[in-house]
Amino acid sequence: RRHKAVSTAEEQPGSEKLTDLKDKYKKRAEQYRTIAKEDLTIGEQRLLGALLQKSNYIETHEHLQAVYALGENYEKCTEYSEKILVLIEEQREERKNYMARSDANVSASQKLRSDLEQLYIKEINCRSIQALAYSRLNNPQAAILELNRVLSIRPDRS
Repeated sequence: RRHKAVSTAEEQPGSEKLTDLKDKYKKRAEQYRTIAKEDLTIGEQRLLGALLQKSNYIETHEHLQAVYALGENYEKCTEYSEKILVLIEEQREERKNYMARSDANVSASQKLRSDLEQLYIKEINCRSIQALAYSRLNNPQAAILELNRVLSIRPDRS
């Protein structure tokens, strides 16, 4: 018995339906990408507006960093990463100075320690996203440097 070899997908039964289905899903995926890009643009506009009102709010910078990373605008992502790191350091110093003052009570000290821990978490997140951005910008040395900085963060030694 000899069987005729099927050479192309078009000759196989049901392949037209499969091709149609693939095209349908490709079109739907493209629609979702377009919607997502529009959402990122709207999010960016709103976050930039919020930043005008309160420029030292770390969370707004973090959200912009994420929007730019998701939108593959890695230059802007690294720009906001740097701004976040400056704000983190400013707030870290402010809290350490307050803790060093003799009038800081136990309850305030616990809150400040908790705030410092949160700042370290923010730094880890920021530097991780920054490393990704550098990697996508084809700058592996900067990406490795940021990852090494992440690994060297020691909140217990603040």
